[in-house]
Amino acid sequence: MGRAVAPVNALLTPDRLLVYPVVVIAVFGVVWTASLHSGAVLLPDLLARWSGGRLLVDGRAEVLYDPGVQSALQRVVVDAQRLSWFVSPPPVAVVFAPLGALAYPMAGLVWTVGSAALLAWTAIRAARLHPALEMLGTRRGMLVAASCQPVLELVGAGQDTALVLAALVGGASLLVEGREVLAGVVLAVGTVKPHLVLLVPVVLLLGRAWKALVALLAVTTAAVVATTAWLGIGVWYDWVAALTSPLYRTEVGEGQAWKNASLRGLLDTLGPGAAGPWVSGVWMVLVLVVLVLTAGWLRGQGVPLWAHLVVTVPLVTALVAPHVLVYDLVLVLPAATLLVARGGPTARAGVAVGYVLLFLAPLWHLVALRLPAVSVIGAPWVVLVVVGLWLSAVRPAGVLSRL
Repeated sequence: MGRAVAPVNALLTPDRLLVYPVVVIAVFGVVWTASLHSGAVLLPDLLARWSGGRLLVDGRAEVLYDPGVQSALQRVVVDAQRLSWFVSPPPVAVVFAPLGALAYPMAGLVWTVGSAALLAWTAIRAARLHPALEMLGTRRGMLVAASCQPVLELVGAGQDTALVLAALVGGASLLVEGREVLAGVVLAVGTVKPHLVLLVPVVLLLGRAWKALVALLAVTTAAVVATTAWLGIGVWYDWVAALTSPLYRTEVGEGQAWKNASLRGLLDTLGPGAAGPWVSGVWMVLVLVVLVLTAGWLRGQGVPLWAHLVVTVPLVTALVAPHVLVYDLVLVLPAATLLVARGGPTARAGVAVGYVLLFLAPLWHLVALRLPAVSVIGAPWVVLVVVGLWLSAVRPAGVLSRL
């Protein structure tokens, strides 16, 4: 294995790790600017959340999840030819109401600057958790992280997964400082994407962080109650109806399957259509295997609670969650940094391969569309790299057991 990864590691010299990211960011900037000139919508994912916030500001909560209403609004605002559908939980619309009160270009500027600042803050905060994470808070480390596909897509599309990453890292830092209640409050911010933080209460429970767990549940419950009091119980039914609609299954489930960087996404692209039930069965088995092995390997290893929040939760979530798109892999950045620092040349080479695979994914997807005979090339193969990172982290002699 050492000989196989040596050529990859030979390319990762300190000087080159300053040059590569600058080139990647520059190329991305050119491509992103060209896409806007060709008629692409500015920050399309933010447009969905802005639409939810604007509908609340306009007092139209009863049509919050109506795709026709959202589409009409977006055509007027940015001449969007394709719907950017707001399907986040109702409290998220409340969170984005202040941005919805702004004109969309101004909202986009505020959100982009805020996202970049939040990512930088998270990197600095994560670097204080453990010496092996110090690299993430350096200028070189932040530059490399900023050039990876998940971060570029998150910022370029206006996504909100940075809030989840900041919640995990911020909550972990507060737990280290012994501020459990505030840690639970901060971790509750991650529920803007509830499917990405479902393991957090489990980790707090197993770690006996009772105050943090109670604070997390209290803040989440308060958000649900307050949203229901303002918008009514019907908005929750509308949300569930949107998530179970044929349009959601077509536009999000099938249309974005190639960008789904979890095990479910890999299975869906390898065996779609009639193989659907088979795919679901295999996926459930894999979910159980990942969860059981993770719990078994980490039991009694003395892994600190902060490491579970910033390494175990993101890696396991990236594998077993049903909907983890490319930009959601920003959650794996602290884990990848830790493994690069402590996992040896194999882990370092694996992270580098994953970095490249994420950039190649759109190209391979286009090839698969035009050449159905080689459609397998369009699968999200970066999942295999995440599996490798997970194995490196949680096996009995892995990185987490040696912290």
